Amino acid sequence: MESVTILPLWATLDILNTFSFDIGISLGIMVFLLLLSALMSGSEVAFFSIGVVDQERLKKEDSIASNRILKLLEQPKKLLATILIANNFINVVIVAVSTYVTKLWISDEINPTYSFLIQVVLITFLILLFGEVMPKVYATKYNISLAKFMAPTFQYLKRILSFKLFVGFFSTFIDKKSKEKQNLFQII
Repeated sequence: MESVTILPLWATLDILNTFSFDIGISLGIMVFLLLLSALMSGSEVAFFSIGVVDQERLKKEDSIASNRILKLLEQPKKLLATILIANNFINVVIVAVSTYVTKLWISDEINPTYSFLIQVVLITFLILLFGEVMPKVYATKYNISLAKFMAPTFQYLKRILSFKLFVGFFSTFIDKKSKEKQNLFQII
């Protein structure tokens, strides 16, 4: 009976010999994109956790930053659609860049299971932890600060994405889905 030797993951990564400028730049881009994803996810919680009391405080403050937040909150569906579209786009790019890095950096002889674990499980874990969970925890504590920081970005993104059909479609879709869930809960 012939035995097949499967090398462990660390034996298939020849990190020192295969690390290149392309891989370094790609990893830097991935870290930057994870930061952007974190800002987008945290912003969703930050903006939508601003209650009536906070809004009154922002009106009294009457600063440029507070007025931006209030202006964005006037159209919550468009704001939510903008945040979700931007965040999903960033996450898709993270996956694409990670696939590129994995193909460049990891030996062709790697077990397909390891490749799957790196490309899917590890990247999903990184996106969930650093791009979703931690930013949302931070945003619940510092919602006004984060909203003030991100408000100019969302005003700009909203203009870019505010094709009436594009954002309108997603706003309507989100609204329909939320109404369907409300109806479902009323039935139950």
